[in-house]
Amino acid sequence: MSQQVTDARIPWHLLVGDQEPDSWLEMVRTSLLFHSHCAMHQAIAAATGLSYHSVHKCLSGSRKPRRIPDAIRTCLTGWMDCVADGRTVDIPDEFRAVPTDRMLRLLPALLSRCGTKSAIYQAISERTGVQPTTVRRYFYESGRVCYAPLAVYRVAKELAAEPRPPSSADSYLADEQTRHLAQRLARKCRHVLVRWKSNGHDPELEVEYRRLRRALITTIKEQRADPPEGCLD
Repeated sequence: MSQQVTDARIPWHLLVGDQEPDSWLEMVRTSLLFHSHCAMHQAIAAATGLSYHSVHKCLSGSRKPRRIPDAIRTCLTGWMDCVADGRTVDIPDEFRAVPTDRMLRLLPALLSRCGTKSAIYQAISERTGVQPTTVRRYFYESGRVCYAPLAVYRVAKELAAEPRPPSSADSYLADEQTRHLAQRLARKCRHVLVRWKSNGHDPELEVEYRRLRRALITTIKEQRADPPEGCLD
């Protein structure tokens, strides 16, 4: 909810102290994870009820006004107090982002959790609604994209912290004989599937494919060491 707008104005030093305004504002931008100064100005406008134009005019360029609305000071110092106290800052995610190098630091844990980069992008996409191709850009070591949305980073961080799910080798295929049998059945199943699709969906090949698929599932679930009758003749 936006604050009530007042006409009260203050000199810059009440906001920035002895620092240069531009340096202080950049420090605030990075501390609050705004992806740009314009995004910070938009968030201030939304929080204070001031117009974006007036906020942008006060905080941008080399010819700033001598005095600025006190509502800006109240807004920014309130947000910075939250950061200092370790409290959640009430700023919409749409205005905030993290440098992509912070995404890259999560990559080893994410690979351990998901196995492949493609699986990482898909998992993050499913939780955020961001397309996997877009998520991938946030993990480039060098590229034109320098920031990742805070919402994407937050999901990636949560995913990296989750325990790795058991792999098929850890669970269903722990037994070596079962694993080798399953691999042989899977290869034959794929071979029959290719033949079925390339032969006009021959009904006899469809029956064979479905029989092999059932045999593969049964072998894995029941940890069999010997193939079902007739499957690997």
